[in-house]
Amino acid sequence: MLDKVLRTIKKFNMIEVKDHVIVGLSGGADSVCLLWILNQLKDVLDIQVHAIHVHHGLRGEAADDDAKFTKKLCEELNIPIEIIYREIGEEAKKNKISVEEAGRVARYECFYKKREALGSGKIAIGHHMNDQAETILFNMMRGSGLKGLGGINPVRGYIIRPLIECTRFELEDFCREHKLPFVNDLTNDLEVYTRNKIRLNLIPYIEQNFNTSFVKQMNGMGELIRDEDAYLDKQADCFISMIPNQKDNHTIHIDIDQLTKLDRVIRKRVYRKLIFNLSKGLKNYENKHILLIEDLLSKDTGKKLSLPYGIVVERVYNELCFRMIEENLEQWEYVVEKETTIVEIKEINGQFEFIKFDNQNYHQFSQNRYTKWFDYDKIKCNLTIRNRRIGDFIWLNGINGKKKLKDFFIDEKISRNMRDKIPLLADGSSILWIVGHRMSEFYKITEDTKRILEVNYIKED
Repeated sequence: MLDKVLRTIKKFNMIEVKDHVIVGLSGGADSVCLLWILNQLKDVLDIQVHAIHVHHGLRGEAADDDAKFTKKLCEELNIPIEIIYREIGEEAKKNKISVEEAGRVARYECFYKKREALGSGKIAIGHHMNDQAETILFNMMRGSGLKGLGGINPVRGYIIRPLIECTRFELEDFCREHKLPFVNDLTNDLEVYTRNKIRLNLIPYIEQNFNTSFVKQMNGMGELIRDEDAYLDKQADCFISMIPNQKDNHTIHIDIDQLTKLDRVIRKRVYRKLIFNLSKGLKNYENKHILLIEDLLSKDTGKKLSLPYGIVVERVYNELCFRMIEENLEQWEYVVEKETTIVEIKEINGQFEFIKFDNQNYHQFSQNRYTKWFDYDKIKCNLTIRNRRIGDFIWLNGINGKKKLKDFFIDEKISRNMRDKIPLLADGSSILWIVGHRMSEFYKITEDTKRILEVNYIKED
C-alpha cells in the first residue's frame, strides 16, 4: 500500500520536498490510513505532517469522542494536531445552505487557514476510488457536464488526494492488517442522503448484477474525461487570453464575429469561465443559463440577461458584454483651478496634465487621441473633470452641431455600462472632450485664438 500511494503522489506531482502536508483527519478509516501512510513516508518525501480535526457540533458525545480519538492518535504518532470547534447547524441556517455543504465549507476554511499560518504546504484529503465512483454517479444523476462526469481531481490547487487510486476495501484491510484504530460515523449509514443511497444500495447492486469491477471502471472513465475536459479548457483559456482590455474587473467585451468562429462547445466553456471570473464562482449556474447566453448571439442589440449573483450579459451591437451590476455607482467630479497643472483621478486610475501658452502658430498643433488643444478664451466656467450628467452636450460639425451626450454615445455604439466610466472635460454642461472618443468643435483653436490650453490624459498602469 505504501508503494501504491507513493506512486500516486509521484504520478500527479502532489508533494514537493520540504512541504508541510495538512491532513484532514475525521477519524474514519480513510483519513486514519492517509495520516499513517504519510507519516511512514515523511522521511522518503522529506515533508512535515500536520493534522486538523473539525468538530461540527452536531453529534453530541459521539463527536466529542471522535475529537478525543484523533487527538490520542496524533499523540501516539507524534504528529501535531489542531482541533477546531464549529457550530455547523447554525452556520447552515445563517448561510441558507445544507448542513452537509456548511460542514464542507467549514472544513476547507479551517484547512486553508492552517496552510496560511504555516506559510505554505498542501492539504491532504482521504478521498478514494469508491468516493470517486459515488461522485461520478451523483453528478450523472444531476445531468452534469464533463466536469462533473470527470469526478474528483487528484490535485486541485493546494488540495491533494493521495488515496484516490485505492479502494475503500483496500484501506479497511490495511487498517486491520496494521491494527490501526478508526471510528465509524453512524450518519454515513443513514439512507436519507442521496450519496449514502448511492454508496449503500446502488453501487453494490451494480457490482452484484452487472460489473464486479464497476468502481475501478468508473475511475478509469473519470480519468479519461478529466483529460479531455482539461484539453477543452485550454482551448477556452486561449480564446479568453486574447480578449482585449480585461483590466476592468467588472466588465468584459467579446467580439461576436470572433466568438462565432469557435465551436459551440468551446463557446459555452468561455461563458462559464467569464462568469466564474466575474462572480468568483459558479454556484447556482446551470446549463439553462449558458444556453440563454448562447441565444443572445442571434438577438438584436440591447437584449440582455440578468443572471444569479449580479451578472448581466448584454448584446451591445456586435459585442457580447459580461458585467457585474455596480450598485449605487457614484458621480464624481474634480474642479480644475486656474493654476492647476496636474489632476489625479482615482476613479479611473489616471491623471490630466494642463499647460497654458500663447498661440504662435496654431497650424503646428496636431491632435492625437490623448492630447488635445483648446481655445482657452472660449471656456466660460471653471473646467471640471467628471463622469456624465443629465443635460450634457457636445458641439460637433454640421448645421445642427449641438448634440446630446446621450445621443452621441448611442450613435458611437458605446455600451450603457461604459458611459458612466468615460472621463469628460467639461465647461458646465458643455463637453470639451469625451476622452478617448471626441473633442468639441466649439473649443478648437483657430487663427484667431490667442491663448491655448493643452490637456494630456495619462492612464496609469
